[in-house]
Amino acid sequence: MKLKDLVDQLEGSFYIPPGYKGKDVENIKIEQVSPLDKAGPNDISFYINPKMKDLFQETKAGAVLVSKANEDVHCLQIVHPNPKVGMAKTSNIFYKRTHSYKGISEIAFIDQKAKIHPSATIYAYAYISEGAEVDEGAVIYPNVYIGENTKIGANTVLFPNVVVMDNCIIGKDCLIHPGTVIGADGFGFTPTGKENIKVPQKGHVVIEDDVEMGALCTVDRAAFDKTLIGRESKLDSQVHVAHNVEIGELSLLAGQTGIAGSAKIGKNFMCSGQIAVGPGIEIGDHVALGPRTGVIKPITEKGEYMGLPAVKKIDWIKEVRGLQKIPELMKRLRELEKQVQELDSSR
Repeated sequence: MKLKDLVDQLEGSFYIPPGYKGKDVENIKIEQVSPLDKAGPNDISFYINPKMKDLFQETKAGAVLVSKANEDVHCLQIVHPNPKVGMAKTSNIFYKRTHSYKGISEIAFIDQKAKIHPSATIYAYAYISEGAEVDEGAVIYPNVYIGENTKIGANTVLFPNVVVMDNCIIGKDCLIHPGTVIGADGFGFTPTGKENIKVPQKGHVVIEDDVEMGALCTVDRAAFDKTLIGRESKLDSQVHVAHNVEIGELSLLAGQTGIAGSAKIGKNFMCSGQIAVGPGIEIGDHVALGPRTGVIKPITEKGEYMGLPAVKKIDWIKEVRGLQKIPELMKRLRELEKQVQELDSSR
């Protein structure tokens, strides 16, 4: 791809530093995205972290995405308001996911009452139940199970060993990675002291458009109504979403996060790994949670939160700094006690 065409797509601008000795901009062709230290003359790279300045100065990349022009670096630079975004978009231009098989395998099980679009791909050993629907361009890998009356949207990909139970809805352009289970029963039991009575989980799961879910995620069906993952949300591997949870659009959940039943989470939610959100908790829009944060009461104000129980990040930092001072304060207290004892004994 011509570099000039790529820059036009990214809506960036060229910066040619005074010491540039490379090819004429019009003749540069870009083949892939590479890190600064691995890039060659037909690669585009990106400079985001100031700690990488030495690699930036030494790179052999054909061009580098930057947030501002750097006169002291002699490689060709593409100025973009957000190089991270530019890098992501460029990677998507050069990397297109392909599937090794096209068509509908004769050794997949497809119920006679299932509806499969002719353009869908169904690999061997997939199981598609009665009343299920697989829309145009969808790809169903081996050993996928699709339950009764479940709908799979256009261009959605279910990778090997994904399970989508009955009556669930997955939107278009979703990616569901291996081993994820959608629509298993929620954890609903009523203890009596003698037994734990199961509460039937009669609801379903709705995954909206453009959602990606990593490997081994679990999204439980609702007891009533639905469990919902909003559009453009992305779940890392090993995320658990319990029954009747609602997660707003454009949310990002890192690995080993657990969202307990009936929690309601707003849009643009972000959380680091090993987060716990308690049952029935409500979290507003634009909330970010740091690693190992535990949420046991509602969060209504946008911002960053940390700790257990979750508090605003700035308050958590103050608490941690205070705790770090305790050993020194204890040492000083012991010294003061010793001095008091010496004064008492001298009287």
